[in-house]
Amino acid sequence: MQAYNITIVNDDAENYLNTMQAVDCIYIDPARRSNSGKKLVLSSDCEPNVQLLAPQLLQKAKTVLIKLSPMLDISAAVNEIPQICEIHILAVENDCKEILLVLRNEKSEDINIKTLNFLKNNSIQFFEYKLAQEANAKATYVPELKKYLYEPNATVMKSGCFKIISEHYNIGKLHPNTHLYTSDELISNFAGRAFEIIRLWTEKEWKKHTPTIQKANISVRNYPLGANELRKKLKIQDGGDCYLFACTLFDNEKRIIECRKIV
Repeated sequence: MQAYNITIVNDDAENYLNTMQAVDCIYIDPARRSNSGKKLVLSSDCEPNVQLLAPQLLQKAKTVLIKLSPMLDISAAVNEIPQICEIHILAVENDCKEILLVLRNEKSEDINIKTLNFLKNNSIQFFEYKLAQEANAKATYVPELKKYLYEPNATVMKSGCFKIISEHYNIGKLHPNTHLYTSDELISNFAGRAFEIIRLWTEKEWKKHTPTIQKANISVRNYPLGANELRKKLKIQDGGDCYLFACTLFDNEKRIIECRKIV
């Protein structure tokens, strides 16, 4: 099927904006590589520079959508572009793919953050909040682990909403800098992965008891060793049904949480 309502203009965005007619929406995908091929992350480094171009874009459209790198620092973008009213963070199979900024002329009282993680079973993990909510939220920290452990998905982690997650789901956070959560009741709609906690280990206990676990999926959160370093130290291979989270607990003790994946 051919489309006859598309016009292609070969010109710089800055030049074309001077002559284009007003429209309802502008979608812009700035080049994210320099002339030398280096990847660019900051909106001000991309071409065109959407930070400088934002006022002119909003003179031509009621809404402006800007697609940017998944490596973008959200707080930096908010500071650079005051016209932002929404930020959409998109992931596929927990791999953060794109960040979409929504700009409008109307001054927004607060910026709305929407996170979407598309999964294999065609389901979508969705979590939405406002920046002020995260700033004012109070996480509940727990002195000990409960029955279940929760790991936020990549979009939630990227957004930085670590306190509002605790408040929204009514779950305990392990440590201010350990972005893992726990509860006695299973939350089936959590925006991330859920695990049943099997046992709590120290590195010394692991070596002393020489567990029969030969394979495990290792993640580290607020821990002095990286995942590969810890895997080598524990002498276990990657994979299997066992999940190990090496992290810092509320009392600042370093522990390894052995889990079974539920969701």
